[in-house]
Amino acid sequence: MKILCDFAISTVAYFFIGYSFAYEVNFLTGAEALAGKSGYELVKFFFLLTFAAAVPAIVSGGIAERAKFNPQLAATFLLVGFVYPFFESIAWNDKYGVQAWLEAGAGAKFHDFAGSVVVHAVGGWIGLMAVLLLGARRGRYTKGGGIAAGIFGLKSMGGLGGVTFMAQLAGTLLGIGVAVVGGLLVYGVLKQAVGIRLDQEDEFQGSDLSIHKIGATPEREANW
Repeated sequence: MKILCDFAISTVAYFFIGYSFAYEVNFLTGAEALAGKSGYELVKFFFLLTFAAAVPAIVSGGIAERAKFNPQLAATFLLVGFVYPFFESIAWNDKYGVQAWLEAGAGAKFHDFAGSVVVHAVGGWIGLMAVLLLGARRGRYTKGGGIAAGIFGLKSMGGLGGVTFMAQLAGTLLGIGVAVVGGLLVYGVLKQAVGIRLDQEDEFQGSDLSIHKIGATPEREANW
């Protein structure tokens, strides 16, 4: 429920504030403007929304059981509406001259692969600050510094605790397996099936993430 609400808040914040902040695109315009380039900006918004929504999800995982629900949703709105778009606009839209400064000094711009820094590192840094601010879960440690209940509350749950722990462990391993296999399939298929082609009318300044022609063959290339 927390993650679903985070995603809902992220969608609203990114639609009205975050995306416009990063890419200077206002969705509160006429349908004709939004339909330009075959609705490219709308499609790009939905794609980049998944990256933006991952930031509060990372933070919420780090502070699980230690933050109240409403303040966390408020933090999600601020993160996706203002904080994350600031870093996104620097790395993926060349704003504020940071990329030009890096290129002049180091010989190349900063390249972020699949949000490894812009999304995951930013979320991790914010989550670390939140963990340090909130501290450990209540009742997790004794006054002497020892663990009060053990992993997943095994001591307090008795025999049932072992069953619960194994069920959670199995579910976690299954989820990791699905994520790894699914991620490899997605990246592999995209790498092989997506042809990177940008015509002059489709050139854009942005995240280097674009919608390309899928299933390209020499015959289709001739028709295009």
